[in-house]
Amino acid sequence: MNYFNSKFSVLYEAFTAAVIGFVIAVAAHGFIGFSVVKIWTRTSAAVFLALIILDCRFSKLTGRELGLDTSLAAKKYIYGLVSGILSLCILLSAFSFFRLRCPDPDFLWSSFLRRAVTALFIAVAVSTFEEFVFRGYLFSKIKKYSSLRVSFWAVTVIFALLHLVKPVFIDGEKFLPEHLAAMFGITAVSYILMDSRIKTGNLFFPMGIHAGWVFIMKTKSIFLDVPTHYGDSWFLPLFGSTEYFEGGLVSCLFLVAVSVFLTKKIYPALQKK
Repeated sequence: MNYFNSKFSVLYEAFTAAVIGFVIAVAAHGFIGFSVVKIWTRTSAAVFLALIILDCRFSKLTGRELGLDTSLAAKKYIYGLVSGILSLCILLSAFSFFRLRCPDPDFLWSSFLRRAVTALFIAVAVSTFEEFVFRGYLFSKIKKYSSLRVSFWAVTVIFALLHLVKPVFIDGEKFLPEHLAAMFGITAVSYILMDSRIKTGNLFFPMGIHAGWVFIMKTKSIFLDVPTHYGDSWFLPLFGSTEYFEGGLVSCLFLVAVSVFLTKKIYPALQKK
């Protein structure tokens, strides 16, 4: 019981999940055709989610505290999904117009439906998991022991940094100055998601906009292909460009504009019954 009620329970759970995931990955590596790192990250995420659910139960975190208030949930999710898809399409167009990226269309009707459905499934799964973990559980847990402002910025920074830790320290990519440019974009993304969590009162809008962003990034090879130095790497349009340092800055400025638009136009509409 004390394990879950501690203010450091998140760190305990993350460490426990990493250890259990590593043991499973090493044991399963000989039977599954995936690398140890790939198995480790997936199993660790699954174990971490299970521990989080137990923590929520023992810590008596309510659904409302976790952001799972179902009031206008469908409307907020749809608004978020459409906002995410449209905003990223506009950003892709801006990159193409200023020649920061060179689209190479690769649209195939024969595989369109299958690939689009797969991309949507991945987008919904990834966004639901990450929003529940970061802006649901982690935000509520930190806020339990600190102020709203501290909780807001702690989650924003942690989410952004993890998107740098993964490619460099887990995927083994060589650190380049362009990684820093990409961090402008992911920090703006993290801010928008956290801001929408606060201003809409639950997780459904950030889940939707997150799913919209991931969907477009996963369908880039369906509608168009945007080459990078790493090929199919994490440097997708939302996070800036590996070819041009300006790509990250353009992403950041554009996302700031998106944040202002959401605050002025979308959030007030979602609060009307």
